[in-house]
Amino acid sequence: MKLKSAVPSFLDKDQPVLLFSTLLSLILLSLELLFSHMTNSLLLFSIGLIQLSLGAFILIHFLLKNHYSEKKRLVTALIIGFVLILLTGYIFIEVIGRLSTPPPIDSGNALIAAVFCVIFNLVLFKTLTKTEF
Repeated sequence: MKLKSAVPSFLDKDQPVLLFSTLLSLILLSLELLFSHMTNSLLLFSIGLIQLSLGAFILIHFLLKNHYSEKKRLVTALIIGFVLILLTGYIFIEVIGRLSTPPPIDSGNALIAAVFCVIFNLVLFKTLTKTEF
């Protein structure tokens, strides 16, 4: 007699893809924040926040789906949303400060970092489209 696994079948099949996607998302977040600091670019910082929200979505929707109740996942999503709102407020305050005295931005390196991150986000998108919802 064959015993059924306690882990749902889609998680068995998709878990490596989801873990790779989460890891890639965190690496991209780190790179975007590093390059935003190096190039003094708020745009890269904003893209890093988008990457953070994507990583949080992957974590909540896929990896925590069967391990936590709906209430715990909702609370986690609300906390992440609140953090994103706070970080958006920081960007808004920084933009207001930069209107009066704009700092120099290393646009060449910022463009290279942005293109690099777009390419890897496309890889991440392609990887995630292979998973089941």
